Amino acid sequence: MVKEGGWPLYLVKEELVAAPSGIDHPETLISKLGKRLLGETRSLQGDAPTLGDIDPMEVSAYGGTISPGRTTIPLPISPFTLHIFTSDNTSTLISPPAIHISSPSVPAYVRLHILSRMLQAADEGRLVEDGETFVGACLRIIEEEWVDIEDNGPPDVSEVLKHITPHKPPGADVGKLDEAPFVKSSKKEQRSRKADDRTDGQVKVDYEKLCASERYQNMFATRKRLPAFSAREDFLSALEKSRVVVVVGETGNVSDPRDTGPKYSTT
Repeated sequence: MVKEGGWPLYLVKEELVAAPSGIDHPETLISKLGKRLLGETRSLQGDAPTLGDIDPMEVSAYGGTISPGRTTIPLPISPFTLHIFTSDNTSTLISPPAIHISSPSVPAYVRLHILSRMLQAADEGRLVEDGETFVGACLRIIEEEWVDIEDNGPPDVSEVLKHITPHKPPGADVGKLDEAPFVKSSKKEQRSRKADDRTDGQVKVDYEKLCASERYQNMFATRKRLPAFSAREDFLSALEKSRVVVVVGETGNVSDPRDTGPKYSTT
């Protein structure tokens, strides 16, 4: 559901904690998620008004399939599949409709944006126009919204998720973290994090001493034989002239004459 419908994992977990029965009744869970998307947090306990039934012949005409409690319809000219969940494994729709949209290529927030448009229309009683069915109305809105996105660009993600972003609990201090959930670091890690209180001058002196050591000189002599070393000046020049430098190369071998050093391009 999280991946297919694009719902944030934390939101699904919140609803399942509040109503664990949602695992056995996905139509109720998805309906509640839709209400959260619109900014409505009212409980759906009790009898909800129905939107009618789904016509199997209409679904078949669209190339869709019907299984117990779920109808799946691929859209003909946009990269989406509409999923409709129905009440008690029947073809009866509930209100607000339990629907979501899947896609192999469209980001989750874009799908949630289109879904919010359908749910808003249903909430305001203007989803189904004269002569339309529920399925036909949903497909129409998806196509219209997708055309608008292709023409004008994607929606603002913060606007889409404004009602379902996690909020700080009342009284919580975001400046302090409880250390209990975190694994304590080892003594070796603690030592490695010790603050370096040397001055810049001391760092420079220590580095010059390191460079003058026999061990460093032996290692540096080996580095100079690597193919990448010969490209050092060219690379630094490209880096100075360009904001982005892409370097492509393989692991060097000092004895391999085929290794001529890295290749790079600038943008």
